[in-house]
Amino acid sequence: MIGKFRVITDEHGDVVGTQPSEGATDAATGATAFLVAGPGQTLHEIEFEIPQLTSGAHIDDFHRRLTEHLRKKPT
Repeated sequence: MIGKFRVITDEHGDVVGTQPSEGATDAATGATAFLVAGPGQTLHEIEFEIPQLTSGAHIDDFHRRLTEHLRKKPT
C-alpha cells in the first residue's frame, strides 16, 4: 500500500526523520504535530510504500530505502 509521507533530509541527502503526511494528532487534546526542516535540512513530501515498522532494524531499512528513492528523484 502506498501512502504520503513528509521526509526530512540533512545536507548530505540522508533521511533524518519521517512522518505520515496526515500529521500526528492527539485524540484527547486534538493537538497536531508536523515535521519542520531545520538549518541545512530539506523537507520532501512523497508517496512511498507504507512500511511495517516493528523493530529498529525495520526503521533503519525504511530510512535507507527512502534515501535511495529521494536520490533518484529528478531535481
